[in-house]
Amino acid sequence: MNKLAAGALALILTATAGPSLPISAAQFTQTITIIGTPAPTSGPTISVAPATINPGDTVTVSVTGGPGNRTDWIGLSTSGATDEHVVAWRYFNGAWPQTAPDTGSTSTVIQIPAPSDPGNYEARLYCCDGYMVLARKPFSVGGTTQPPPPPPPPPPPVLVPVITVTPDHPAIPDTSKPGASVAVVTVAMSDGTAFTGSIRFAAPNFDAAGMFALSGNSIILNPTGPGVGPDTPLQHITLEALP
Repeated sequence: MNKLAAGALALILTATAGPSLPISAAQFTQTITIIGTPAPTSGPTISVAPATINPGDTVTVSVTGGPGNRTDWIGLSTSGATDEHVVAWRYFNGAWPQTAPDTGSTSTVIQIPAPSDPGNYEARLYCCDGYMVLARKPFSVGGTTQPPPPPPPPPPPVLVPVITVTPDHPAIPDTSKPGASVAVVTVAMSDGTAFTGSIRFAAPNFDAAGMFALSGNSIILNPTGPGVGPDTPLQHITLEALP
């Protein structure tokens, strides 16, 4: 048996003379034609990009080798759900609202909004307005991790009056007269803005038992106070700024 080109097989028969065949050796050739079986073709394929997508983003679905019907369609389904369970779908033309194309096609690339809930899903190729699935491809919808909100801004600083006495440790001659200026008082708010309130003596030291008084922005020896002399001890006063 000799192999020939595809589709034909040569069979050579040889006869040999003998008691039952009183003829000289001869050859008989007969060609037998063999009908070959065509190579199997692959079915439709479907792919999804990207394989993992954020909720509500657009997923791109590609199909090749489809049957070419006008009403073939692509659906997105929850992984493991029945073939009748579809969360979003489009015909091959990707039209929204869904309208079948005028002519069929065996391939397409369309975009479909991804499901809003994170989880595992499938893109499925359905035939001719029915629920027969010809191909499927898994993909996943991942949960988006929102960055933490920024910390709230710090509260504005609490403005307080700041009292400055110049000089801060005045020395008073024991010969100073009542009404003599001892120091100058200035007040401003802690942010540097102007102070519009008033100042007074306050606890715990007040005006040193009436020895001092306020006159405008000056601390003076109280004209009606006890005055100072060689034996006057160190004195302390306390000032308070009122808004």
